[in-house]
Amino acid sequence: MQEVDPAGVSNLPAHLQHIANTWPPYVPFKKGCELAGLRKTGMYNEIEPRGPIKAVKRGRLTQLETMSILFFLARLPKADIKPIPNRPEQQRGKRKLASGATPADFDAERPRKPLSRSASPELTR
Repeated sequence: MQEVDPAGVSNLPAHLQHIANTWPPYVPFKKGCELAGLRKTGMYNEIEPRGPIKAVKRGRLTQLETMSILFFLARLPKADIKPIPNRPEQQRGKRKLASGATPADFDAERPRKPLSRSASPELTR
């Protein structure tokens, strides 16, 4: 006999299928927010009738349906992130100030303070 998949778990990505098979059918509101990666206000905006996530009341507690959270996550679009452009090696660290001078020009004019106690006799005991 063929196994029935009424909730559509097989349509989820593998990492979400694992959650669907191991987590309980309903989770507390706070745990549902963590799973969806949303804060409280964001979750309220995604709960039915405004959004796809289903919520139920058990006494005073609001619980969220795990599968509806997983389907919400599966429908999120893929992010297109631009890679960070590589700067040429000779430009690194050669920042120009508004006057046209580089920070190294100011370092040459300024006297250096000692870096350790041993370099300065008044700081040693």
